[in-house]
Amino acid sequence: MNRHRLLQTVLIAAVSAAPLLYVYVQWSEVPAWVATHYHLGEADRWAPRETLWTVAWLPALAFVVFTCWPQVRGTAWFWRSARQRQVRAVAVAGLAVVALSIVYKSIHNGKVTTDSKPTAVR
Repeated sequence: MNRHRLLQTVLIAAVSAAPLLYVYVQWSEVPAWVATHYHLGEADRWAPRETLWTVAWLPALAFVVFTCWPQVRGTAWFWRSARQRQVRAVAVAGLAVVALSIVYKSIHNGKVTTDSKPTAVR
């Protein structure tokens, strides 16, 4: 692997880990229930805060699948094309941005309740 490919891989790995890092840093401030669905700009579905970890792991999982799986299978053609590497990079970066925005919005629109389960607004 030449320097350019290595740098691109490390950069995309860092971008895919950004949602995980954000959840880890903000975990002490995350409310017990976070918003998971919005209707006309208002939250109407709630989930426990542990749900954020699932969303945050998606870009990292996509990075592992797009980067490592072709090598495990032995298909070297995946690494030959610069276009395929760029598509992989854009796909993982786009997924990381979407996951980070979902996590951010969920954290800042969450609520602390004394109930065991908050009710959905209908």
